Order: sequence, then C-alpha cells, then structure tokens
Amino acid sequence: MSDTLITIIAILLAAILMFVFPLMSVAERGDDMSSLTVQTATTEFVDNSRAIGKITIANYQKFVSTIEATGNTYDIEIEVKKLDENVGKKSAWTSGTVVGENIYYSVYTSQITDIIYNRNRNI
Repeated sequence: MSDTLITIIAILLAAILMFVFPLMSVAERGDDMSSLTVQTATTEFVDNSRAIGKITIANYQKFVSTIEATGNTYDIEIEVKKLDENVGKKSAWTSGTVVGENIYYSVYTSQITDIIYNRNRNI
C-alpha cells in the first residue's frame, strides 16, 4: 500500500514539473514581450510627437491600438508641458534687458483627448 501512495505522489509531482512550470515560463515570457512592445510603442509615440511638435489623432490612435494588441489593459496617462512665454511682463529679479519669464504649464490626458477628439485640434 505504501508503494502505491509513493507512486501516486511521484506521478503528481512529475505532472507538476512537466506542465505547471513550463506554463509559468511561457506566461512570464509573454509578459516580457508585452512589456517590451508597450515600451517600444511609448518611445515611438513620444519621439513622433516631439518631432512634429504636436499630438495628432492618427498618432494617438496608432499608439493605443499597438498597446491594446498585447491583450492587456492599460491606463494611459499623458502629461504635456507647454511653454507659456509671458513676454509682456517684467520681473523684478532679472536684468533690465530681459522681459518676463518662461513658465511651463501642464496639460493632462483628459484635456489632451478632449482637444484631439472633440475640437479636432492638435497639441
């Protein structure tokens, strides 16, 4: 009877080693590939947007479709820093030849999608 119990335990252990660990390895490799795909798509999206100086509908939709193709769900958060050149205001702490200061303000995801989808403008 004890030989039968040891045989059953050995079969269960062999089944775990033969099926569970390879499946875990394949799943981990899939996660690595998804991560690399999203990182590449994000880099391409940022580089394209920076090169042309604006975020277009086609560029944004291509980015979203690329990362959705991985089969995972992502929460896309975008922040654009825009330069607000305040040229008409003199600041007291600068020299007399410099007028105003450069201030950056942020535009976030909801504002960006509102602008590119609803108003058909580009950022």
